[in-house]
Amino acid sequence: MTQFVLHIGTHKTGSSLLQQFLLKNRDALRAQGIDIPTFAGRSGAKVHTHIANFFRGLDDPCHDEVAALIARGISELPHCLISSENLYWCNTRDMVAGVRAVFPVDTRIICHFRTPASHAVSMWKQLLKGKRKSNSLPDYLATATEELNQGISYYCYDPSMAHWRNFFADTTAALYTPQDNQAFVRAFFETCRLPLQISDTLIYPKAVNVSVSDECSVLMLRLNQMLAAGRLSTETRDRFTAKILKNAPAFSEQVAPHATWETVDLSAFNQAFAKDSPQLAATLPAPEPEIAFPTDLRLSDEEIKRICGSP
Repeated sequence: MTQFVLHIGTHKTGSSLLQQFLLKNRDALRAQGIDIPTFAGRSGAKVHTHIANFFRGLDDPCHDEVAALIARGISELPHCLISSENLYWCNTRDMVAGVRAVFPVDTRIICHFRTPASHAVSMWKQLLKGKRKSNSLPDYLATATEELNQGISYYCYDPSMAHWRNFFADTTAALYTPQDNQAFVRAFFETCRLPLQISDTLIYPKAVNVSVSDECSVLMLRLNQMLAAGRLSTETRDRFTAKILKNAPAFSEQVAPHATWETVDLSAFNQAFAKDSPQLAATLPAPEPEIAFPTDLRLSDEEIKRICGSP
């Protein structure tokens, strides 16, 4: 019988790097008895997002392919690994019950976490890049705190893990530790208890989807705010953002002297998290009560456009 492992997240914990590794080494892993399912014509690193969307009940172009994969039994190899951080969004009892209806009870569930405040800052930066969000970090944290108090937040870790443990006893919540790519991949397979055979033929990708500097983040925030106010087109904003991401160190150096730094209070967010997820909070290092962070740039819109428009 196949031993299934579901890697369910969370976001910003090295999942993109891991999925690149799985894609680049799929044949080598299969030779070792570890299956990484794919679909016809769908072989990107985020291919398992389609599986997550299936269980979340979302419209997806691969819905029929996922259904067919399930009907075939998914895998006949000794081990099968499915990795999608969007599986973390299966955070209700009914959704996880749907997963259990497909996967056997001995399926291993692996979920990596970061310290909540660190994760929140990283997620805010990600939303700046990909979703064109225009709210400041303090505003983002205030919203996250309110959602925690209401029990509807992404950071409601304990309740989410409780749903998974109700159906899969072998559920592991592991603290994400930044390290070099090879060490991270090897540590992940050890956590999964999968027999990865180290060889010179394995391809370790470069880090992907890495958070940009604080200074570049506040520069992208200003671009998003200009977009929201109608002072910048979407096309120009996206072009400027792509330039920033491509050459972040140079842009950081340009805007750093103009950054306005403030103390961002984390205490309310930390307290709400500890109240909502006491089990996980008890295993984490003591949280920082505040951080210094740039919240604005002493630059006009035109000055920002000139900086972003420079070669």
